[in-house]
Amino acid sequence: MHKLDLPPVWLGLCITLSYLFAKYFPIFSFKNNVSDFIAYFLIIIAIIIALWSVYFFAKNKTPIEPKKTPKTLIIQGPFKINRNPIYTSLLIIYFGIALKFGALSAFAPVILFPIIVTKRFIIEEEKTLLAIFGEEGANYIKKTRRW
Repeated sequence: MHKLDLPPVWLGLCITLSYLFAKYFPIFSFKNNVSDFIAYFLIIIAIIIALWSVYFFAKNKTPIEPKKTPKTLIIQGPFKINRNPIYTSLLIIYFGIALKFGALSAFAPVILFPIIVTKRFIIEEEKTLLAIFGEEGANYIKKTRRW
């Protein structure tokens, strides 16, 4: 894996694309205190969820980096309701930033991020969970939503 092939890098590229869409193709511009408040609220909540998720990686002494072999199947905390709470948090942060850009056009590229993350990371991670944790991993994947 290339050192730059990481979800936050892809997030940065997608955010840049959203910024360019908002700046150069500002379809239905809006910018007000309510949209800013919602944007900041989403970003703060997403950061809290991401940090909560990171805590469970540390507590279970399993690698957090994509493409590394997990030592433990984490099914506590945010992982009870979402298999990928950090990726989901990044998507929510992205949504908040797109909202902060103040143009509907900023949301057009948002769909790219979950597609990229799913294809580049999640599908392989799910295969790894199945290979390492067998039936327990399969049950977790079956019961718990991806996004």
